[in-house]
Amino acid sequence: MVSSKTLCDTFRRQAIWTWDSLRQARTASCQLGEESLTDFNLLRIRTRHPHEVFTRTFTKPQEANTGADWEWWFTGPSRKWLGFRVQAKVIDLRTDTFNHLHYKTKKKPGAYQSDVLVNNARAAYPPRIPVYCLYMNVNNWRSLRRAGACGSYPMTARSFGCMLVDARRIQKLRIASLATGAGVHAIMPFATPWHCLVCCNGYATGDLPARARAFWMHRQWEADTARAGDEIPELTDTPPNYVSALMQGELLELPDDLALRTVTVFKELDEAVG
Repeated sequence: MVSSKTLCDTFRRQAIWTWDSLRQARTASCQLGEESLTDFNLLRIRTRHPHEVFTRTFTKPQEANTGADWEWWFTGPSRKWLGFRVQAKVIDLRTDTFNHLHYKTKKKPGAYQSDVLVNNARAAYPPRIPVYCLYMNVNNWRSLRRAGACGSYPMTARSFGCMLVDARRIQKLRIASLATGAGVHAIMPFATPWHCLVCCNGYATGDLPARARAFWMHRQWEADTARAGDEIPELTDTPPNYVSALMQGELLELPDDLALRTVTVFKELDEAVG
């Protein structure tokens, strides 16, 4: 049984909370936004893990020039780091689609957000993994039974309240079909409950960044997203300066070229590593 104090358990709790919140919003004919869901999820995670989670939210830029609005960094006793560039999207409760998934940016006219996200994540130093974090609820939850999940917990539809999809898969779905690529059933074969990233220890030993990288690499091979010359970034010894400043409580602003709304560090403590 997983301890209620682990990041693993908290991520799963928040996925269930997100699913239930969207279900309540559906009943009330009220659409929730991804910013509100992100903020409440972070508040709850940070409250449960004040010594493991460091986060800072900034005034929202007009539009992120990285294709992302959130950056995650995982670290632990090894002092290695793994970064993710994250774009959050929420399901449209009227249509059960992610109708802004194939969004075209304003800063780069004609460019799709997923392309900007992938290209900038690769070009960053150190490179980041580009992902979409999708907030979801559907009425026909039985249709999710065949969706993939990790083995940390039994599969439930509610655990897909917060799910991750590699941004390269979103690119492929867009190219394959603009009409259906934003629908739930097109996305689900490639979706992973977000708790799997911090729970799974089946593909590597070591602390959080090593396990998360190994899981994500396996998931992308399984989903046939990875391709030659497009490897998952290696762990790094040194995060960006603004991440170090966040850990020291000294982060006041981000570099001018990094228009992120939120930066979050998840630090696994020594006693959490078994």
